[in-house]
Amino acid sequence: MKMRFGRGTVEENLERAVAEGRLERLPDGSYMPRQKGEAFNYLYVKIVHKKDCRFLDFIFHNAYDQAAVPYGCRNCYKVKIAPPNFKGLIALREILEEAPHHSKCGVDFFNPNSQDFYAGLLYLDGLDEARAAYREMRVIVDSHPDLGNSVQMTIKRGCSHFEAVCGPSDRWVFCNGMAELEEGLKALFQMPSDNTDYRQRRMASMINWLQFAYNLKDDTYLAFTGGKPLHKPTVSYPPE
Repeated sequence: MKMRFGRGTVEENLERAVAEGRLERLPDGSYMPRQKGEAFNYLYVKIVHKKDCRFLDFIFHNAYDQAAVPYGCRNCYKVKIAPPNFKGLIALREILEEAPHHSKCGVDFFNPNSQDFYAGLLYLDGLDEARAAYREMRVIVDSHPDLGNSVQMTIKRGCSHFEAVCGPSDRWVFCNGMAELEEGLKALFQMPSDNTDYRQRRMASMINWLQFAYNLKDDTYLAFTGGKPLHKPTVSYPPE
């Protein structure tokens, strides 16, 4: 807890996060992140995601004051797939539901480190595993009528916001003691329970995806609404 990252020690950084309203200090001395709005939480749907990144995100933003990438993220590589439209996003979601990898997909537009409207991400352990998954998914994506070989796919390491503040991922350094520190911090981390099952989360995400597609004028969403627009057009009047 006395290791220094960013503006202070881990202990000081955690207490600052409490003071700034990012964390809640519980009676037992543990910390719980303040929840984001429900609509934001359902921009993505986690499909098979047994690895819980919320603890590592808690470390990066709070314990490490965004000054170091968590040791637990050192082997995290991702294959990112960027479908061109809403119809492609649904196709990708169906593909990922059949894939054996941890994954999520959804609206990527509000990610400040992305220029993609939609995205799917597969979470892999190490670069070799990521390259193998890339080759596997490239064949599937290329052959799908709603996707195809023009769909951009990339391999990246860790989270984009890590690189934005900690520099290029091929230069990340993990100092001695981080592994033991993060293991100890697990006892101080709690997350609000989420009792919704996958079908409920998928439906909530779909509602947000449809609204986003409508706002973006991505009319491929009409294929999933029986051709009916999400909102009726307002009456317009001639200027003269």
